[in-house]
Amino acid sequence: MRRVRSAVLGALALTLTAGSLVHAQRPLPLPAVTVTLTVDITDADGWLPLHQEVLGTVPGSWKSLVVSVPAREGAARSIMLTEPKFWITVGSVRGFKLVNVYIRAKAAGPEALQSLPGFVRVLAEAGGGPLPGLRLEYGLATVIGDLVELKIEDR
Repeated sequence: MRRVRSAVLGALALTLTAGSLVHAQRPLPLPAVTVTLTVDITDADGWLPLHQEVLGTVPGSWKSLVVSVPAREGAARSIMLTEPKFWITVGSVRGFKLVNVYIRAKAAGPEALQSLPGFVRVLAEAGGGPLPGLRLEYGLATVIGDLVELKIEDR
């Protein structure tokens, strides 16, 4: 009886130890980062196809928003954002139609870790004022605008 109890306790201790080691070796998932963009789009007619994509997307869709900024040297820097929410203001400035788009979305932890530093570096190198040439791609639609503001909320 003692041998059986010792064997059972030994097996239990070995199982708990092995489980703890496996759990300790598994990396914790990186949390998503919330990204907020304010974009001015002077091509109001160009905005319409993207807006139709937004309106035609069912809640809970996996459709992603790809945001790209032109770099001074090399390729553009892009980031893929999920769960985008759009707020739109349409107005007129000096006779030109202006669409002001406010976007709040999430960058998955690994995507944020890989893409956000290069994305932010381009913005820092650009200096003050709006950054022209920001590209928004959603579904089959693409529009170009000026990045007015970027906010990053991590954790």
